[in-house]
Amino acid sequence: MGIELTTKYFILSFLCVIFPLTINVDGTDIKGKWGKQVYPVAPGSHTVTVSWKLYWVLPVNKATMTVSIAEGQAAPLLYYVPWFFLLPGKLGPTPAA
Repeated sequence: MGIELTTKYFILSFLCVIFPLTINVDGTDIKGKWGKQVYPVAPGSHTVTVSWKLYWVLPVNKATMTVSIAEGQAAPLLYYVPWFFLLPGKLGPTPAA
């Protein structure tokens, strides 16, 4: 399946959603969308970097993680944008409900 990415942000940072989200999987940039999206990738180990572009140019709140994806499975990840744009973002497995 791929990478199931859920994005969240600090409530006062709501303006970040007007800027583009960038997902980089093994060196290849993918235009992302805010919210919950699935990005198809091949099974195996992948390095995932997520950030958003402040004023459509400067990547901020960058977070990186390595995930292993089994055949026919999805890797659920959660990306969180903190309150200040110069702080690193948080990327990790989605907590179980």
